[in-house]
This record gives sequence, structure tokens and C-alpha cells, in this order.
Amino acid sequence: MAAKIKKLLVVAFLSATIWIWAFMSLEKETTLLGTVELSPTADPDYFVTFAGGQSRATVKITFRGSPAKIAELERRHRAPDADPFRERLDFYYDPKELGHDKEGTYQLSLEELIRKGVRVRALALAVMSCEPASLEVQVQRLVLREVPAEVRDEAGQVLTPESIEPARVAMYVREGTDATARVVLSANQIENARLRPVRERPFINLGPGEKKQYASQTVLIRMPSTLPLEAQVFQTNPGRIGFVMPAELVGAYKVEVLDDLTTIHFRSTPEAKTQYQQQPYHLLIQVLSGDQQMEQTPPRPVIYNFPQDLVRRGMIQAPDPPAMVRIRLIPVTPSPAPATAP
Repeated sequence: MAAKIKKLLVVAFLSATIWIWAFMSLEKETTLLGTVELSPTADPDYFVTFAGGQSRATVKITFRGSPAKIAELERRHRAPDADPFRERLDFYYDPKELGHDKEGTYQLSLEELIRKGVRVRALALAVMSCEPASLEVQVQRLVLREVPAEVRDEAGQVLTPESIEPARVAMYVREGTDATARVVLSANQIENARLRPVRERPFINLGPGEKKQYASQTVLIRMPSTLPLEAQVFQTNPGRIGFVMPAELVGAYKVEVLDDLTTIHFRSTPEAKTQYQQQPYHLLIQVLSGDQQMEQTPPRPVIYNFPQDLVRRGMIQAPDPPAMVRIRLIPVTPSPAPATAP
């Protein structure tokens, strides 16, 4: 009887082993990269940095599941960033949920955080391991302060608005630091703000990676209708002076400039001056039909070859009156035809 029971147990054990092996053979594993960062729903006075002072940590996650589920995850994870169905494997840490509500350093179990995450439950896959399995996190509490607001362009240059209302906004900042809330305006927004106020939400950068924290309120920005322009001067050379000529004169006449145009005077912002200096031609001279019949032309205004975008935005302005120039057209003598052998 005992032998019979023993035999049945052995058969049961082998059957279970075969079943488990068969089940496992139907599963597949994959290791993908994910991220962990402060939850966007965490209280706004939390500031968290991970090992190395970073605002985001990278983690390798090994998943196990059916081949179809694994293939779907891999396909979605490797989709382009613009794909709304891309699986980013982003996981979020809320200090309060884990009892990390005081300032200090904590050890965060990534395996526990990821396994309990909504994303993993939705994937219907098992998390086999994480690398690293845990991370050290530094939790700080920010303080609510009113800080001044400033306006910058997309290149980071500080702009001087005509008005910004309110001039100070409430932001969560680190204790003892001088912070400024920033509004960044595109070129189109700057031009619109010269006509009517634009409304934007200021932000400050917290910690490495330029992590932005936005204010709960917006500010109304009005830019001056005209820019304060400075007197500018620089030297050019004859090679940077171009000519606008009728088609019938092109190639038949050479233009001689009778006045010195090497020193250019105008008014602009400093950045507009730099862009103007980069133009292939600084000045243009208009040549008219009939100029070839004159010993020299009467003085005529030169054309300042300003970038039209700068002119439209009021960032550069020609002198009034503009520089004047006289020119003379010299016929181009055709090269003699080569002599032919008798």
C-alpha cells in the first residue's frame, strides 16, 4: 500500500513538473528601460532628487508573460515619441504615499514601486527584476514665496516689457534661494505682445535637467510698441555692395561707385546689428536704364539690405536721410576674337 502511494506521489510530482515546464515554455522575458520620477500629482512643496542629484532615474525592468503580450509591449515601447500609444514605462514616486513626508534621505524600493504601479497591472505582465532594485532619494520641502517675474526670448535673452501684471507671482522655491519666475516668448508672441497683451504661465527651474515648476497663476505681458534702438556703425567693403540692374545692362557695363560707402550708419538693437553684418550684401545700389548715357548719375539713396524680419519687428532702422551715392557706368570691352591661322 505504501509503495502504491509512493508511486502515485512520484507520478503526481512528475506530472506537475511537466505541466510547470510546459507552462513556462509558453512564456517569454524581455528587459526594457523605464524611468522613475516625482509624481505630477504629489504636493507641490516636494522636491526630490535621485542618486547623483538627478530629477529622474533610469531603471532596467525585466518582464515575463505570454509571447503575444511581450511582443506587444516591445512594439509599443520602441514606437516613435510622437506615437500617442507609445509605452514609455514611466513610473512615479509620491513621497507622502510611502511615508517619506519629512525632509531627509530615503531608500526607495523600485521593485515594489513598479510592481504596484497602475502601468504594470494594465500590461498584465509579471515584473521579474529591476536594476537597480532600490534607489536613494533625497526629499526636500519647498517654501511658498512671491518672486519677481521676467520675460525672455527663445534664445534666453532678457527682454524689457512695457508691463507685466502681476510683477510678482507665488512659487514654491528652496529656502534661502533667490529665484525668478520666467516667461519665454516666441518671436510671434513678442510681436503680438506689441499690439495686445499676451497671457502666459511663469515657471522656475528646479535642480538639474532644467526641471520646470509652473506657477498656478498666469501673467499678462505687454511689449513696447517700438524698440529702443541704439546708434550703430560698422565698416564694410566694396565686395559687400550689390547692384540692382536692368537685364539689358547686366554684363554690358561695369558700375563704378564715386562716393565712399565703407562706413555704414544706422540704428538697431545689438542683436539686429549682428544679423545685418552677416548679410551677403550690406548695401544695394539701384542702376536705372539711361544711366549709361550719363558721365555720372545724380546722387541717389542707397538701399540698406536689412533682413526684412528685423524691419517688420522694428529692430533696425535706416538713417534719415539715407546715404547718397553717385555712380558711373563703364562699358565692358568685349575680348577680341582669337586670330585664325591662314
